Amino acid sequence: MADLSSHLAHLPEEQRADILQLIAEYPVLFSDTPTRTSVIKDDIEVNNSAPIRQHPYRVNVAKRAAMKKEELTLARLAESDTTQQLRHELQQLKQDNQETMAELRRENQKTTSELKETQKRLRQLTQTIRELEEENSTLRAQTLKLKEDTANRDLSFSRELQQMKEQLRRRAVIDSPGHTLLPAAQPLNTEPNPNRPAKPEAQVVLLMDSNGKYLDTKRLFPGLITRAKRCQNTGQAMELLRQDTLGNPQYIVVHTGTNDLHTPYTGGTAEAMTKMAKRASREFPNSRVVISPLLPRTDTPPHVIHEINMEISRSCAALPNIHLAHHTNIGTWDLHDRLHLNKAG
Repeated sequence: MADLSSHLAHLPEEQRADILQLIAEYPVLFSDTPTRTSVIKDDIEVNNSAPIRQHPYRVNVAKRAAMKKEELTLARLAESDTTQQLRHELQQLKQDNQETMAELRRENQKTTSELKETQKRLRQLTQTIRELEEENSTLRAQTLKLKEDTANRDLSFSRELQQMKEQLRRRAVIDSPGHTLLPAAQPLNTEPNPNRPAKPEAQVVLLMDSNGKYLDTKRLFPGLITRAKRCQNTGQAMELLRQDTLGNPQYIVVHTGTNDLHTPYTGGTAEAMTKMAKRASREFPNSRVVISPLLPRTDTPPHVIHEINMEISRSCAALPNIHLAHHTNIGTWDLHDRLHLNKAG
């Protein structure tokens, strides 16, 4: 088998190639070293014959050398067959490995292509989401603006309607059959009556907007003389914060500014309330002035009210006799008409 070509030299080229291909396809059958076969079996029956025993006999030196040479030759041939078979198996493994690598490369290319397509779609979805968020933010701002405009129009309409009702009521009274015109009123005597006892000066003064409607002053300030004055906005509060108007009270509680949210006073609600606090601190240095920040409302976003209250806190922190009353336990659930406090609040 090691020199197979020389044994087939007498054959034509085509026949020699066919025999070589056949031997290469079945290396197990064609080998220089005899091996065992499982196709047929020889069975020697000795029955009950007695075994033959004989002494081993020595082999001469020349024959012993020939046998040794034959053993070496058979060992080299067996090793050659094993090496050839291993080479064949290695070649088969290389071929299988190449096919596997080619398949993996194709799968990798396909996966890479799908990954690029997925990343492209993801970028498109991200851009679409970003555009939708911007559009949503714009719509929210427009909705908030519409709500503010609607609230302002409703407030203006309510005021005009109230004025019209008052005018109609007055006209109905004037046009009634039993109505007579009264003579011109005589000027009142504004001189103080020395016999009338002087009205005691208030110890607590409350400057409140419409949220002070259900305020229980006896419960809040038991045993103290309390006087409440209505002021719808910070402008009216600025006009009332004078000693000739309020006297010299021990405590001044101011809760206003909510109506300034939609009609800003001198540059903004926070600035207006800060100016009001500074005026109170300057006009009443011996009084304890308590400023109540804005309460939550359903027509104004919570973050807007929070930012205004934070600005008021920062601006009033350095004023000597100004104190802030934060209402952390009051929420929109305490409003009876979505804007004003109920009795429980």
